Amino acid sequence: MYTLCPECRQQTRVNAEQLRHSHGMLHCKNCGVLFDALALISDHAEEDIELPEEAVLTVETAHPSKKTTVFWSIGLVLGLLLLVGQIIYFEGNTLLQNSHLRPWLEKACLKLHCTLPPYRNLKQIHLLNTVIETQNENEITFKIVLSNQANFPQHYPALKLTLVDYLGRPFAERVFSVDNYRPPSVRIAANQTVEIELTIISPTEKIGGYSFTIL
Repeated sequence: MYTLCPECRQQTRVNAEQLRHSHGMLHCKNCGVLFDALALISDHAEEDIELPEEAVLTVETAHPSKKTTVFWSIGLVLGLLLLVGQIIYFEGNTLLQNSHLRPWLEKACLKLHCTLPPYRNLKQIHLLNTVIETQNENEITFKIVLSNQANFPQHYPALKLTLVDYLGRPFAERVFSVDNYRPPSVRIAANQTVEIELTIISPTEKIGGYSFTIL
């Protein structure tokens, strides 16, 4: 038996075992096209066989063209950009505050001429010491020592002051923003310790204790 390549019209001799093994599909040894050998089968060599269109699998089908490859490449790039966009949207803030990724992000942003949001990780700002001092009958001053233990500068945090009586019951609270206590600089430098002061009006109730919370 013979079959005919629809691309280069090269006839090839085949047998039933070959066709059974390949499920009727053959690669032309001359041009490499994949085609349906059963649709173009003949008992005699050099017989003029009409080529049914549905039987032909062109080289473009078997081997993607450059145009197809370009489309796949564009689709892959768009898919990756979409994936990166979703990661930034859902995890962007977490990634920006990651102390391991931050140096690489800053280098990339430097080349891209962009600006990263300020590094903010309150877990790396520690309140080392507080001292209460009575200035006069009307005011009380607190001296507070803060330490930025991150490898990056951080903005000063807000501070919440809680006053308790001698039974440990809270009777007054106040949140101090950065503008309230006017720090010496805009940010605390990396691995720097600073001292700030907070002044409040003396409460009518006796103070049995106090605490500060970093916000």
